[in-house]
Amino acid sequence: MTIQLEDIAPQLKAEKEQRESQKLEELRHTVGVGTAVATITGDSKWAIYLNHMNSLIESAERQVRGYEQSLSNGDFLGGQAYGQAKVKLSDSRGLLKGLKQSTDLLTILINQGEKAAQEIYELTKQGIS
Repeated sequence: MTIQLEDIAPQLKAEKEQRESQKLEELRHTVGVGTAVATITGDSKWAIYLNHMNSLIESAERQVRGYEQSLSNGDFLGGQAYGQAKVKLSDSRGLLKGLKQSTDLLTILINQGEKAAQEIYELTKQGIS
């Protein structure tokens, strides 16, 4: 017994519709997250938080520059002092990277929400709902 395309066509169609429905649900969720983040960033309290984060970023940048300068200024550092400076430099770089990512995350979420909204629009234009 061989399976013909017309035998499995209803199942394939149902699976395709389920995948499309699941994709639309995920896109709607992404739009919701982007909208919520955009609402949060529109709040006046957000500016206070962002100013605080920017001051932390500037402080971490100063620390990184300070440790880089202490390691490259030509002064001899003993083994322990050199090791501590390298560890502190690495720690400061990690902190700086994390702080920047925390502020960039919200922009990324908003952009993903906008892209998802556009994709939903395109899919509904094609008749997928």
